Amino acid sequence: MLASPSQSVRSFLRVAWLVALPILLGGALKTTAPPSRTPTFTRDVAPILYQKCASCHRPGEVAPFSLLTYSDAVNRAATVAAVVKQRVMPPWKMDSHGEFQGERRLTDAQIETLVAWMKAGAPQGSPKDLPPAPKFATGWVAGVPDVTLSPAEAFHIPAEGQDIYRCFVAPAPSAGGKGERFVSGIEVRPGNRRVVHHVIAYLDTSG
Repeated sequence: MLASPSQSVRSFLRVAWLVALPILLGGALKTTAPPSRTPTFTRDVAPILYQKCASCHRPGEVAPFSLLTYSDAVNRAATVAAVVKQRVMPPWKMDSHGEFQGERRLTDAQIETLVAWMKAGAPQGSPKDLPPAPKFATGWVAGVPDVTLSPAEAFHIPAEGQDIYRCFVAPAPSAGGKGERFVSGIEVRPGNRRVVHHVIAYLDTSG
């Protein structure tokens, strides 16, 4: 006896669900399973911090504390886990605009590692597992710039008080008969890094 079209469809859907269900369950178990081993700073955490955090979180840079050593990181383990889980850090505002080379955001696996490390008590691990500390360029990080712009005068920050948001005008030189010039990147070097948190730059073409 031949099955009706509706019966065939129901049978197909039933088979499809039976096939898909193990796949869906397998995928869910894979993404929610706990790490196979307890993360340590030297083996698992330091490579993440060195790659995605240390450019700012190191002595003399804009971040409020360093994350280069175990003693630096263990005292901030709860803070690090909280801000990466919320994707507040590393700061990256391009999440809804596709993928970019050199982007700073963390992968889901990296976030899970940092959170699991904190929950495990932030163990240090074996010193032999620690990768070499990153090396950073001195002076201009992106190389000597073609053009250097500065405000007309310095702005003095008071010793105490709330955050100050201020606009500065840095006049740009003319192209000097060379036609249009394109900005491929900018680097900001404040006179006192301890009082500068971030900078937003705009190009005013109105004159």
